[in-house]
Amino acid sequence: MRALLRLGESYPEGRDDTGSDTRGLPAGEELGTVETIYLEGGEPFLYYPVMVRAAKEAAALEFRVGLLSNVYWATTVEDAIEWLRPLKGLLHNLTISTDRFHYGETVSVQARNAQAAAERLGIPIVTIICAVPEGAPGYPAQAAGEPVESGAIMFKVGQQSAGRGGDAPTLA
Repeated sequence: MRALLRLGESYPEGRDDTGSDTRGLPAGEELGTVETIYLEGGEPFLYYPVMVRAAKEAAALEFRVGLLSNVYWATTVEDAIEWLRPLKGLLHNLTISTDRFHYGETVSVQARNAQAAAERLGIPIVTIICAVPEGAPGYPAQAAGEPVESGAIMFKVGQQSAGRGGDAPTLA
């Protein structure tokens, strides 16, 4: 079973001064059925110190730790390495979300930078790309970069990179 720890959402009680809550980690351990804690948001890197602390706490409790990000912070490979370095050895995978709506291209420069950095650090990656279904009935025409507000189903295409050995597909 996988549990989500959403960073930056409001909780009525038990949150720290950043608005993020890690109280669910021990509860996940007590259930005995949770194997993976996935950190997502919004964008978890907006709450960087809390995100790193949550990853460390989850790993210390022997959960597999995953992280979903749009990798806005990966402006260069070198920057991406610095952002990811504290997570080395903690993440079971980094899920990179990239698509035309957010970056104007299917696979952004940021996504390619984050993949290169993760591979250098030995962090496995998964890539999620929202593909626009061309000519789908009921799907409104929408220019790249415009916010997705309504419309038909968007399809997610996942791609796994081994990161810690094995054959790893690359983003092109």
